[in-house]
Amino acid sequence: MADASVRALILAGGSGTRLWPRSTDSRPKPFLALAGGESLLRATFRRAAAVVGADRVFVSGRASHAPLLRAELPEVPDARLVLEPVRRNTAPAIALSALVACADDANAVMLVLPSDQAVSDEPAFLAAADRAQQFRRFDAYAVERILERTNPERAAQLADLAQGDADERWRYYEQLAGMHRSVPHLHAHASPPEAASVGAGRDDDKGDLA
Repeated sequence: MADASVRALILAGGSGTRLWPRSTDSRPKPFLALAGGESLLRATFRRAAAVVGADRVFVSGRASHAPLLRAELPEVPDARLVLEPVRRNTAPAIALSALVACADDANAVMLVLPSDQAVSDEPAFLAAADRAQQFRRFDAYAVERILERTNPERAAQLADLAQGDADERWRYYEQLAGMHRSVPHLHAHASPPEAASVGAGRDDDKGDLA
């Protein structure tokens, strides 16, 4: 069952310049079937729905493309279409959409997906999205602070991973997330630096994070 606190945002704007003349301002590439029988946008929606559920997929696009969006994604009601009167690029589109998508849950997590990508290995994509959701709530700061107090050598090893390449950083978050799940009392220690000494000498902390 999809997690109700996770939503997906599909970015479906565009001006149709990069693949002109196949892609045009009136019908940019998200609406084209460039990698199979369905449009790139339709394929993106299908993947997003598989991750979060169709009723938690939001779509950002240009107001001038509203008829195209409604025709391509009839499952998405107007309440989940975030239409921009003018284009302001990616960051503002995400910010505006987040206000809409997370209006009922300020702590919701949003998976942002471009609509103009072709994904050849969809099972791998879905598996990666599922793994990413495992990390959405854990408090990396709290785990790191406790680890620095209880096992400095291990903390140093993880710090090296955090500065490594993409694979090493992924391992860093996986290991922190695993530690977070293994420490029931972790949130009692999730405090800012000035309060980090609270509970620092507990033996059970050392055992959990060793």
